[in-house]
Amino acid sequence: MLCKTIIGTASAIALAMTLGVAGPVHAQTAKTTPRHSTSQSQSSYIGGDAAMKAALKHSGIPERDTYDMDVDLDTDSGPVHYDVEFKSDGLEYNYDIDAMTGEIINFHAAVDD
Repeated sequence: MLCKTIIGTASAIALAMTLGVAGPVHAQTAKTTPRHSTSQSQSSYIGGDAAMKAALKHSGIPERDTYDMDVDLDTDSGPVHYDVEFKSDGLEYNYDIDAMTGEIINFHAAVDD
């Protein structure tokens, strides 16, 4: 009888420990869900090609006259936007294009070093 009580108590302790470990694991899984939903919301972004076209249209420079084109999605600072950089005729152009609307947030051109 004492043996059955010890085994039953040990099983209860093991179950409690398992549930205690499973709780934090479940919580960690729940915390990763927003990252997944963030990537799903990227489908509503205009896309890198559209951001590049918006910058080129604003600058009035045909794509064929550019070089060192770089387009990156920036989710770390301010509103989510595309950083668009390119060079043409000795100038370097930098644009921040809103990832949702395609509007130009900021731009500047400087002499290419």
